[in-house]
Amino acid sequence: MNGDAYDFLSVIGIKRLLIIIGIILLAAMLATKLFVISLLVILSFAISFMIGKFQLRILGIELVTFLTVIAGYVYGPTAGIIIGLVLITFHLVISGYFGVYYAWVIPEYAAAGYLASQWTSQPIGMLGMTILILLIAVNIFLTMIFTKQELGSYIPYTIMQVMFNAFIFFVVGPSVVGILQG
Repeated sequence: MNGDAYDFLSVIGIKRLLIIIGIILLAAMLATKLFVISLLVILSFAISFMIGKFQLRILGIELVTFLTVIAGYVYGPTAGIIIGLVLITFHLVISGYFGVYYAWVIPEYAAAGYLASQWTSQPIGMLGMTILILLIAVNIFLTMIFTKQELGSYIPYTIMQVMFNAFIFFVVGPSVVGILQG
């Protein structure tokens, strides 16, 4: 097999594996009465598919950060870490993001889920934005070191990501946390 065919087939295999993991995760959530977060995970998957299909990566719209923080905040470190790892991996692969930054972005989301579980004394809006700013700071620093040429395309994404997440965390977040904790 040539290199292009192998790369394509390996991506198809990864996508199928991620879809299977996602289905198992959703089934487990639905079985344990986590209906609201299950719907949000489905929405996150749908957004990732749309971003990949229509090449909308610059928009900075994603629910991975929100769901990772919510899961850690409401359900504890294990849920936060698992949701973060599964959703960010799915989002990166399905949305068409490929590169060395997998090495730091994927572990960052595990850390974000853990930190959200430890900092529950903060309101969800402040907590979510604090974690998002930490993620962005690490991403910019490591992008400067390893892939400086990508920084120009990362900045517009980051601006949109901050605006979108500010809305989600401050406007939607309190209601979601109230439902999940209620």
